Amino acid sequence: MPEKFDNEASLRAAKEKLPLHVLMEQRGDPAVVGRKWAACPFCKKKDTARITSDGGQEFFKCANASCPSGTSDKGKAWTELAYFKFKTGLNDKEAFIAYLKEAGVWIEREKKTGSSTEPRGRPGEPGAPEKTEVPKPPDGSSPPSPRPSPPGEGAAADDDDVLGQAVLEYFYSKLTPTESQMVLYLEGGGKIPDPIPAELVKRIKFRPVSLFEKRGLDSATCATLGFRANPESNLKILLDLEKKFSVDALLASGLWQPKKKNNPRRPNKQFYGLGQIGKKPETERRNKDDKWVWGKCLPVLIPYFDEYGKLSKLRPHKGGAPEGTLCGAARIYVPRDFRKCADGEPRPESYRLCIICEGEYKAAALWRILGAGRTDAGAPLGVCAIPGINFGKNFELRLELEAWLEQVGCRTVVIGFDDQDKSDKPREQRHEAMKWARYLCADLSRKLGIIGKVCVLPQAWRDAKGKADWDGALAKFVMEEKGEA
Repeated sequence: MPEKFDNEASLRAAKEKLPLHVLMEQRGDPAVVGRKWAACPFCKKKDTARITSDGGQEFFKCANASCPSGTSDKGKAWTELAYFKFKTGLNDKEAFIAYLKEAGVWIEREKKTGSSTEPRGRPGEPGAPEKTEVPKPPDGSSPPSPRPSPPGEGAAADDDDVLGQAVLEYFYSKLTPTESQMVLYLEGGGKIPDPIPAELVKRIKFRPVSLFEKRGLDSATCATLGFRANPESNLKILLDLEKKFSVDALLASGLWQPKKKNNPRRPNKQFYGLGQIGKKPETERRNKDDKWVWGKCLPVLIPYFDEYGKLSKLRPHKGGAPEGTLCGAARIYVPRDFRKCADGEPRPESYRLCIICEGEYKAAALWRILGAGRTDAGAPLGVCAIPGINFGKNFELRLELEAWLEQVGCRTVVIGFDDQDKSDKPREQRHEAMKWARYLCADLSRKLGIIGKVCVLPQAWRDAKGKADWDGALAKFVMEEKGEA
């Protein structure tokens, strides 16, 4: 068997063998390493360019705003990949492979030969590689495909892994574990409408409910997956970060927000209690982005760990961080026991059958019953969640999803999105979840040569709001078992 391909480990090895200053020298673009400024190899202006190092990662920056490198702004410094893309004109994936080859660490992935004992499907059967045209997303847009990035763009994503990583890990280490979430109720009684009109907002209150009762997630599952509390006292921890880390690192993590108009640089309120409590009526929205009603609902902080146990993202359950930051990146959520790989050694993951759902709590419920968290003797299934049903067309997320499915040896993928009664919605909205599920199923099957299936949740699982999902069903079953339903 060929060595298992791992993006992060390969990139680390490449940067050790071919760091940025050596790569630039080899291509005729030498720059000063350290604090001294020198002439820029791109705009030729004197004393504007240099290469600095932070945590072992080198960054190139030119202070000249008109430099073709486009690195003068904050968060636009180049890493090796960003420089390589600028010089070659390749897209993200092509530049990644080319750089690894130039550094001498590229490992060819194992080719699928169709020799698996599990059938791939014949023409006309589920899982058969499609010979027809590529399925289009339900919204009519083009399917995900590699695309080039303009000079300088994309560097921030690479910087996040270095600049924001230490900030994120330090903040997470100071947080308190939790196994409960806040639920909404209307002071004085009554049902909370959706959307929520402004006159009712002040009457909305919160109370803690265990994740076991609300989601079917027991204490062991919450501890294993590393859920953390989000009280207002987190503000002190966030303010302390400013004394320990640079401004660029704080902003790259997503835990802090940049200065904007009359707002100074500040901690992100979503990491000390603020969250989305519902939607506004369309008549009360000031613009297209003014969609949510916000409140101090103390949303649970959900960590994303990779197979090495490294914290790659931290998301408040009711919201998120700005796009382009470590916490705001579009990523797949794979439930993992991060404590088992805290020594930096990857935990082997091998799943012939994988389930893709929407949302972390759904994935956690599946992980507990069918995945690696199951306590019976059955073989675990692979479990993964995407942020929403239409993320099947997100380029970066699809790269990560497809890489994970290949790495775990998936041969059958099942798409199981939530089911909801939308008979009162316009026709084009009634079957959105099913359309996106079928699109993702067909596209993954075609691209990876695996069997694809769509799971339709039983209508009997629907709650009082007409919604059926994995975690809601698990909560219902466990509470019935306890006789508390």
